Amino acid sequence: MIRRLSHRSEGGKIRDLARGKWVAVLLTSEVEDALVSKGALRSDVLTVLRNSSVIGSELRGQQWRRTVRGCDADGRALTLVITVAYPQHRIVVLEVDMEPANEP
Repeated sequence: MIRRLSHRSEGGKIRDLARGKWVAVLLTSEVEDALVSKGALRSDVLTVLRNSSVIGSELRGQQWRRTVRGCDADGRALTLVITVAYPQHRIVVLEVDMEPANEP
């Protein structure tokens, strides 16, 4: 019997979860503070998650931490460190790093 995966990559799983209607995106207080200080919103984080690429994975204890990178609607590059609880439809953003938007 051949097992077929519904996703080709971990990035695909994260993007699909972030596009779901019932996803909960939780931010640590440090991430919230960083977003506010740089003029970004929670919706920017969700945009990045919906269009991101996984650029790193690290197992810490029983939990995988994924480093994802993408751009928000303003063109700012965001790098996020996240954990994902698929059964609970939850993404926890642990760290954020932002670059300024590209000016035309």
